[in-house]
Amino acid sequence: MPKQYSAPPPMTIDPNKSYAATLHTTLGDIKVEFFAKEAPKTVNNFVFLAREGFDPSFGARPLKRAIQRAVLDPLALYLLDQEVAEGTRIVVRPDAAGARLTFEAIPPAAGAADAPS
Repeated sequence: MPKQYSAPPPMTIDPNKSYAATLHTTLGDIKVEFFAKEAPKTVNNFVFLAREGFDPSFGARPLKRAIQRAVLDPLALYLLDQEVAEGTRIVVRPDAAGARLTFEAIPPAAGAADAPS
């Protein structure tokens, strides 16, 4: 049975620091940059799950599956519908209802200036 939590984890990240992850997929690596100042709770939750998502019996597979369903599958569909150049930043945000993720492509030349801070 998957772990369940009765409340969000305590805030342990520093919103002034940079957080990033590399997701290794069969089609290549996806580099993820987290914007802790813009969404500290979300980044804190991801860091918590990344640290806690290891199970002695299953390794990190439960966390990998959750990330696959919640982020990578919708992102793959978005990328199939878009023409995205290498180096493009994809900003991921919840929709207005908080029910699903939305994606926004920021071209490489504009990436540094337009990315959330």
